[in-house]
Amino acid sequence: MTAEAKRMLMSVHTADDLFGYRGIACRCGLFVMLLAPISERTDLELPRKKHAVLSPGRTSTHRLMSPPPRIIAGKRRRPVCFAYMNGDTADVRFLRFALLPVIAHLIFGPAAAADMVDPQSEEAPAASGWTFAAAPYLWLAGLNGQIGVAGMPPADVDVDFSQVFDAIDWFPPPIMIAGEARNGRFALFTDFIYLGLEADGSSSGPVPLTADVEMNTVVWTFGASYRVVENETATLDVLAGGRLWYLDTDVTLTGPVNVLQGSGSKTWVDPIIGVAGTVGLGSGLGLHGEADIGGFGVGADLDWQVLGTLQYRYNDSVTLEAGYRYLDVDYDDGGLIFDVAMHGPIIGASFRF
Repeated sequence: MTAEAKRMLMSVHTADDLFGYRGIACRCGLFVMLLAPISERTDLELPRKKHAVLSPGRTSTHRLMSPPPRIIAGKRRRPVCFAYMNGDTADVRFLRFALLPVIAHLIFGPAAAADMVDPQSEEAPAASGWTFAAAPYLWLAGLNGQIGVAGMPPADVDVDFSQVFDAIDWFPPPIMIAGEARNGRFALFTDFIYLGLEADGSSSGPVPLTADVEMNTVVWTFGASYRVVENETATLDVLAGGRLWYLDTDVTLTGPVNVLQGSGSKTWVDPIIGVAGTVGLGSGLGLHGEADIGGFGVGADLDWQVLGTLQYRYNDSVTLEAGYRYLDVDYDDGGLIFDVAMHGPIIGASFRF
């Protein structure tokens, strides 16, 4: 390597702005000095070959011969670049070929040198697999609406938030847990609720009646989702699935002169469609929302819900959240009337693994 190239190489590493105009100029200069014909070198003697002369009408299979020598400083020298083309010196050919990745790295950065690696030697990135999340929660759901069984007049029931703890049947205790299995943009989800409630109400009619309602309810939501939007701050999933209802109800109506008792149970499944999304707020905080609608007369006439929570991401595995949930269903079939809205605050935690 000539003294000029050595000085240029040192200037590349000592330039204040390696990727500014000084660094780029040094790199390009080094590239030109190493690859251009070095006709001024006097320490390299190359073997000479006679020029091939072709007769008219003849073709030659000889490789390209070196051009006529040039006279510089009183000596006959051949450009080094043509010596490389002719294979006159293995040393020069090997040196230049070996330095190509180094030159590319100095001039264009690591990305250019990496492009010279054999593609077959690069390992493909590992495909992401399934991840799972379990989210136990507590939904303090009040209830208001109409409940009727066995053809009896429906009872108007209203349990507000202040009465939730008294209305919930704690033995057996309520069970509420959601889960997700995700692979990239595709996910399977589930949400299971078992809730027992005891509530007082009334029944409208010519004669006022008081009502006592006991019910055990199972609500199981399930389905699949696909993520249509995913960026650094927000996600949006579209979902489809079903919601299974199981209702076991005892109703007692008490009037001035008589008491009516009835019970009934029913199971049905409503198809649902919906969306779910999150928006990051920074510092581990985020907003999560869900909305779905279904029934469409297949099971219930109408079945829909909305959910909104404020999330705090404690670490990569644990997320805490609190918010509000509203679930409404309108079912009337076979003497069973269940036209109610369940709503209240919700708190929980999600564990991802």
